[in-house]
Amino acid sequence: MQLHEAKKGSKIKIIKNHHYLGSKPPNIDKQEILTYLDNDGMYSISIDQEGNKSHYPSWYKIEVIEEPKDL
Repeated sequence: MQLHEAKKGSKIKIIKNHHYLGSKPPNIDKQEILTYLDNDGMYSISIDQEGNKSHYPSWYKIEVIEEPKDL
C-alpha cells in the first residue's frame, strides 16, 4: 500500500526505500511507528510518537499497523 492510500489517523510503518530524492527522511532507519495525518499533494504529513511532524513522499510503501476506529 502507498502512504497516500492510508486512512487519516492510521498507525503506519514505512517500508524502507533504497533510493531517495534529496536527503534520506528522518526516522526511516528506526522503523518507527508513525501516525498518518494528511496528504498535502506530493507529500504526506505524519507524526512520530514524540509529536515530531515529518513530510514523506506520498508514494512511499507502508505497512498499516492499526487503522482508526470509526465512531
